[in-house]
Amino acid sequence: MVEFGEQLRRAREKKGITQQSLAEQLSVARQTISHWECGDRYPDLVTTEKISQILEISIEDLLSEKDMTKVAERNPVIENKMINSLMIVLYTIVIVELIFMPYERFMGINTQSVFDFLFGGKQELYFYIGRVGSVIQVAGFLYCLINAIRASLVPKIIGAGWGIFFTSNFVIHCSNFIGVFSGEKNLQLAAITFIDCLLNLIGVIASLFFFIKKSNTERWGVILWIISVLGFFGDIIIDLWQNILEHMGHNAYYHLDFGDYIVKSALYVLIIYQAYVLYRKRRVVAEITEEK
Repeated sequence: MVEFGEQLRRAREKKGITQQSLAEQLSVARQTISHWECGDRYPDLVTTEKISQILEISIEDLLSEKDMTKVAERNPVIENKMINSLMIVLYTIVIVELIFMPYERFMGINTQSVFDFLFGGKQELYFYIGRVGSVIQVAGFLYCLINAIRASLVPKIIGAGWGIFFTSNFVIHCSNFIGVFSGEKNLQLAAITFIDCLLNLIGVIASLFFFIKKSNTERWGVILWIISVLGFFGDIIIDLWQNILEHMGHNAYYHLDFGDYIVKSALYVLIIYQAYVLYRKRRVVAEITEEK
């Protein structure tokens, strides 16, 4: 079966159109056409439809079933330049937040109470575990940021970044669980940290199967959304509500830093939106493949 790149080159030459001319009609660089014809990259489905109209060839003749799969898996997940720029900003915010936060507080329920308990007992070991975990997470997200800037943030790279994040978080929360349970045996906080461990372990598995393995996409995509929403609720909503109640209980005026919650929300926007876009792309590819 003829690959997409070769099929595109044949159709273009048959119409007597140069790479430059086709590039101008599609509003892309000539090098992009060259990448497509060499099989290094694939156009998104909207662009593929435009190509089929310009070259007067059906999408079915341009793309084989194998090519259709590559459209979703080899292309950047976020192909819109404006939205990709927003993703770059969000990754930058998350990285800066992880660098300057004194302690890990992402993807966990009531982590501030755990933090206060551990440090109230002067268990500095858990602070250092959290800081090492944050450094590892920064490395993973920096890898994603670099690829987002290069417009090469494909599903496997996103999966690697989020896999590193969830794995590191899992280790951090496990250490928290040990610290809480082995200290004064605070069962309530131990239960909370156990839930945090479980939440991040599921995140590791979901990232692997959704972004990288592409196994049971719908199921793992939904699971990834659910744990992200739970993480947002526990990490931001509950913490915000507790702070509001605490401030209302004092007569003096306390400034509540909503900016911190807005910044932390960037992480949850990233994973939920990226998972949603990839899920939709795979659904479109599946529907077109079934029609063929």
